[in-house]
Amino acid sequence: MGNRYPTFTDLYYQDSANQGNDQLQPEQAIFAELGTKFSRHKVEGSASVFRRTTWDFIDYTRPDAASKWTPENFQEVAADGVDVRLSYRNLSERALEKGGVQWIAARLGYTYLDISLNNPQDFSKYALNHYRHQLTGQVVIATGQHILHTLSARYFERFEGNSASIFDYRMTYKTNALDLTLDVLNILDRQYVASGFVPAPGRWFRLGV
Repeated sequence: MGNRYPTFTDLYYQDSANQGNDQLQPEQAIFAELGTKFSRHKVEGSASVFRRTTWDFIDYTRPDAASKWTPENFQEVAADGVDVRLSYRNLSERALEKGGVQWIAARLGYTYLDISLNNPQDFSKYALNHYRHQLTGQVVIATGQHILHTLSARYFERFEGNSASIFDYRMTYKTNALDLTLDVLNILDRQYVASGFVPAPGRWFRLGV
């Protein structure tokens, strides 16, 4: 059993598109999960089914497209899902010292989510802003004694039918003193919405230490 209290934004924030609601009550939720895990040498896996039921769910709604978004405790939300994970990892501490091209790690995951509402709204901001299907994968390869290459991929499909395939790349140069990283995010420059109604950035680059 758990709860989530309204944020300051939920209660008081106002702008040209949103209107806060200081009468909001905390969300109440109950969560149950049943799963299994296994591990054998360099391979690990897990699988689980879960259910989360939320009462007094806080969502931004509006009666029509011309009105402001206003948060309300307006419905009960039940989410049922399945999560499956599989991973391989080279556990040798001297893997990089061997040099050459080496397979370091691989990960694969799939999540399915089914959400039901007792009071669906035509204009709802977050109630169905979730992934029905999400498939993720990642491979890590070493070239030489200091460089790691990580390629990550993600496919998702939302409840309203929108979908996208996103690929990211990271190169890591490892030294005894520090790690230098170069990221290329959203390699294919896909146009998609990451959360709510906010568009995700296109292809972009990032350096890190």
